Amino acid sequence: MAYATNLAAINAAREAHGESYIHMTSIIKLDGEWHVQMTQPRISDPINSIVTEYEGAFAFPTTGAAMVTGSASAAFFASRVSNVAVEIPEAEVDPRSHKVCPHCGSEELYQGEVKGIKGSGLGLVVNEDLVGGCHACDWSYDVREMAFYQELKAADRIANAQASEQQLPNGKVWVRQSSVLKPTKMVWAIADEMNAAAREAGKEAPSRKEVQEECVRRGIASGTARTQYQAWKASNDATAKNAALAAELSAKLNGKA
Repeated sequence: MAYATNLAAINAAREAHGESYIHMTSIIKLDGEWHVQMTQPRISDPINSIVTEYEGAFAFPTTGAAMVTGSASAAFFASRVSNVAVEIPEAEVDPRSHKVCPHCGSEELYQGEVKGIKGSGLGLVVNEDLVGGCHACDWSYDVREMAFYQELKAADRIANAQASEQQLPNGKVWVRQSSVLKPTKMVWAIADEMNAAAREAGKEAPSRKEVQEECVRRGIASGTARTQYQAWKASNDATAKNAALAAELSAKLNGKA
């Protein structure tokens, strides 16, 4: 069965196999969905297991015709037949689900990091849901740097931005929350981009309204788009004015005016 999130897959595996799920299953991401796979066939009869496997009782396809080629799923199933392990990117696995260290096998794991309290000589454990590692070796993790966590946060930002939309009396939609990272810098980048494109095409510079609408379309809050465009415009106007003044002074000093 496929699951929408890594956490849902972990909970399903834990419910089916108890705390030993970490040894019996592997949770992987294939084609945008999370799957729980057995790490080895569940053998109830060790003596006859070899016979039943060759008779087709093995849970995975045993012929190339049964597999779809050209996909991550095909590569995974092919590896089960050939007994060649598929390397699953570490970024696709939530390290918080580990009960033992994946590097050394130790159970001496920790979660969180210690932040000192200024002037007290004491420390406080923080970010227990984000960072952790192993006391026995140098393995550590920070889920904020992992792809699956960034995808979840991006989805949260989009959902929050959509929830922040407000219909104004004039019929326009006002977005109160950005769905992108660093929206302030992004406004300046969009304004530069649109003005450069207009110059190259020999057209007039885009209007304030056009730039702000493009910013909102790309996930920037309406208020941020408005205030940062005003700041960008003032900065560019001052730069242009200073450039014109410098050119005028240069011409006078060189006797060309």
